[in-house]
Amino acid sequence: MNLLGELWPGGPVELPAHVILGDQRYRVRAVPTRDLLFACAASDWTRLVPRAMPRADQLRLAARLYDPADALDFSHLWRAGVTLFGRLAGTTVGEGHDQAAAWWPAQRIAEYVVATWLTFDGWCLRKGFDPHTAPLHRIIAAGWQYRIDYRPTDGAGDKAKQISVEALREQVWTPPGPHRVQVMRFTASQERAAALAALRDVLPG
Repeated sequence: MNLLGELWPGGPVELPAHVILGDQRYRVRAVPTRDLLFACAASDWTRLVPRAMPRADQLRLAARLYDPADALDFSHLWRAGVTLFGRLAGTTVGEGHDQAAAWWPAQRIAEYVVATWLTFDGWCLRKGFDPHTAPLHRIIAAGWQYRIDYRPTDGAGDKAKQISVEALREQVWTPPGPHRVQVMRFTASQERAAALAALRDVLPG
């Protein structure tokens, strides 16, 4: 499924943008970068899809989710949201890969940046970079370099040393593996209900 339509494949993008769900095109409006960063850190991909969509698109999306003949479900919204977040964050690995996988490094870097914001902001000041005016992909790029500079240590006492950049990259970029105890199976109706729940806070009435 082509989620981002005509947008440059693999490169960082900025809002407003469009996503393609099934055969229909939906607009995603501009969102303040600070909101994007905090939403990414909190794993809140719904900040884009569906919450940043115009009301008309939200209603059109809800109508499709209520239609039992339409195959659109929660998983489609999730993939559109996390893929667009990965593109905004600049962590997409290029064509030929699962573009949704870009969500994990974006979310982990954003989480670290937000959790250590005072230190990150000071680090940026020393580097001559202003995260308050930069787009999300520049903040995430700075956050990755900051993460490298402050990467954790391995070992204790005199034997403690920073882990390698390669080890850190594996920690940040590797998607989470399957955990059988956490895997939930949903019916089509349950997935539709979950997608509607994601819209509930933004729909009228």
